[in-house]
Amino acid sequence: MKIKWIGYLLFTVGVLGGSLISVLEVLAVQWGNFIALIVIALLGIFIVRREINKESTHEGKLAGNIQDISESLEKIVAEVKAINSSGEDANPYEIHKKIDDNLPDYFETFVKARESIGHVYGLQAYAEVMSSFAAGERYINRVWSASADGYIDESLEYLNRAEEQFADAREKFKALK
Repeated sequence: MKIKWIGYLLFTVGVLGGSLISVLEVLAVQWGNFIALIVIALLGIFIVRREINKESTHEGKLAGNIQDISESLEKIVAEVKAINSSGEDANPYEIHKKIDDNLPDYFETFVKARESIGHVYGLQAYAEVMSSFAAGERYINRVWSASADGYIDESLEYLNRAEEQFADAREKFKALK
């Protein structure tokens, strides 16, 4: 953790120092100092990225993230199915409130852990799961907008599509195990 903060410090010093030199010496920039500070900033970036990669690929973290992904996909599918179950009788002005009340925490959990799919199962698996998940998320955003505007038919149509996409993402993820 300390090493990552050193990286952040190097990045900050490099960027601020390089900015200061370029502003103070507009016509006669001291290129040697400027380049040295840029190298310091790049070194900071390298250190931070290396430490973040170490943290994100730690075996315990990966196992926890895979569990979080599985649980959040299950909850998302269940919540979307529950919202969708009211069908034609749904109040269009209530759907977006249900989305706001029930889904954001599960989306956040999934998004925080999603990179672990690539670390554990490979980039192709990550792309396949994320393709379905992202489509479902776009449909949920469309449902939210249509609901807020009172378009029940569009809300229901895209709620069905979102449910299908999230179920597809869940099945693709289950198949990885």
